[in-house]
Amino acid sequence: MKIPPRAPRAIYASLFLLAGPSLLFAETTPVQTMSFERAGDGTFTDFFSDVFLDASQPLDEFDKFDPALGTLTEILFTIEVSASIELMVCADELSDEGELFSVRFEEGPGSSVQGSIIYAPSGENFGLSVTSDFGGINSVGDEDLDPVDYTVNGFFYFEESDREEFGGFAFGGNTVSAGSLLANHPDVNLSDFVGTGTVSGLSFNVIANLSNAGTLNNVPFAGIEASVGFEPGDATIQYVYTPGVGPADPTVLTAYEKSGSLHTLHFTGEPARTDWRIKGGTDLKTFPFDHTGAASISEPCAGVYRATFDLPALTEPRYFFRLE
Repeated sequence: MKIPPRAPRAIYASLFLLAGPSLLFAETTPVQTMSFERAGDGTFTDFFSDVFLDASQPLDEFDKFDPALGTLTEILFTIEVSASIELMVCADELSDEGELFSVRFEEGPGSSVQGSIIYAPSGENFGLSVTSDFGGINSVGDEDLDPVDYTVNGFFYFEESDREEFGGFAFGGNTVSAGSLLANHPDVNLSDFVGTGTVSGLSFNVIANLSNAGTLNNVPFAGIEASVGFEPGDATIQYVYTPGVGPADPTVLTAYEKSGSLHTLHFTGEPARTDWRIKGGTDLKTFPFDHTGAASISEPCAGVYRATFDLPALTEPRYFFRLE
């Protein structure tokens, strides 16, 4: 930095005593883990009807981020669970009593199964899928069967498919998916995650949307009992944050520039502060002149400031500034 011939000496003395502004690196809080209970949902419907199922569990035992640590930048999630989807097809009438029958439920083109951690911001009626994992279902049914061999409780056909694995969900428990929310996402309500108390708006959901592409042979009517559910599992949350700026040093000046009558002070201090005062004088004991009204003070980034002001009447060979 080039020093002007008549630069105020006290300012440059301060520069030798102060280090430049520290770089703040992101840190992470310890991982919080919570266990949730089993849940499921099912329905019995016509064989050719589409089915929508939803099983969910709130995730409301996480502690919020402590703002005293700094500024929250990202929220990390993982989910570990064992999930399954089950279909049962049954019928009680044949078109021809002397013929064999077949009933087959195939996964249709619109079928899907999704498991996610969902975040629903406070006061909103929508949710964001933070983690996501997709899968499908097994076919159900066998061809050319004798109804006599399949009579159960009045129904001549009863076939069950229990798929213990779909998408990334694995029977026995695996970490099926991970995701994150950026704190500056427009749909994130920071009060849901920052402060005291527990996090709000989080849940684990398994959604099944089954589009039937099945076939019936010698069976005029059939029904489906469909269910989706998950076993007890674990979810985690972890916060990524930028450490806060500590208490302001009494001497916060980091650089000084002068071009003609234009003076520029660079300094650090408490973030978002708006009541800075810039005083001036010809000695280090009294600073009788207030230059705040002439100064343009900006905060390019948190806790880092720049003050620019024009002092055309400043003719003293020695002049000192003080930040308050």
